[in-house]
Amino acid sequence: MGINAFDTADIYGRGISERILSGVLRGYDDVHVFTKVGYNMYSNEPRQRFDREYLLKAIRDSLNRLMRNWVDLIQLHNPGLRLIGDPSVMGVMDKVKNSGLAKQMPP
Repeated sequence: MGINAFDTADIYGRGISERILSGVLRGYDDVHVFTKVGYNMYSNEPRQRFDREYLLKAIRDSLNRLMRNWVDLIQLHNPGLRLIGDPSVMGVMDKVKNSGLAKQMPP
């Protein structure tokens, strides 16, 4: 037994958390990695952003920092009730799962 699941987010340390985690997990294949996107960490004042262009960029950037081709779970970071079920946002997330960038999405 031991720890085999790790949760992070792109906004934690503006990507530093994902970079540190990628170094720590290098060489381990039997771990589960979860991350979250949805805060525009590229602006001086991070604000939530859930448009298609931003989400796809944020997910690809997270995978690069994590040095992985996919993650076990990708989540929207604190999306609020207004976005739950929003077809444009859910369409992006479905595309991410269907393209193999994430194994699972929240229901």
